Amino acid sequence: LHMGIALASSWQGPYRKWKQPLFPQQGEDPYVWQSERGYWHMLMHGCKDPFEHSKESWCFSVGPLSEQAKYCGRFAYSSNLKDWHFSPPPAYNSTVTYRTGARETFLRRERPQIIFIGGEPAFLITGVQPQHKGSRRVVAYTYTLIQPINTKAGSL
Repeated sequence: LHMGIALASSWQGPYRKWKQPLFPQQGEDPYVWQSERGYWHMLMHGCKDPFEHSKESWCFSVGPLSEQAKYCGRFAYSSNLKDWHFSPPPAYNSTVTYRTGARETFLRRERPQIIFIGGEPAFLITGVQPQHKGSRRVVAYTYTLIQPINTKAGSL
């Protein structure tokens, strides 16, 4: 699950591969934006420590006992779209704390997106899959979770 970039002079193409892979670490579901300073940022789903150099290419990213719980939200940045750098700490994990103080660890948390308000990141949107309480059994539904990440930018 390596990512690359393809370029074209128009959205209609033709496209040409520019840089593949962007970085040796694996990820999927990239959400890319450019900051006001001109830097490129990428939030993506990942499920294992990208700095652990093992022969395993991808892990089974399900549950609180897997690497998914720690590394499901990965962040990378670039000044030129070609040279990307991974952030060592994960951007987020699979545990969410609600306003009530209750915590929930999801079996899966992926497809990250950000809502910006006034140019500032305000909310993190992810697709989540809950687990049956007290077990690692998979439930048959998923939903979209909207989590405030910057209280200055806005609130629901």
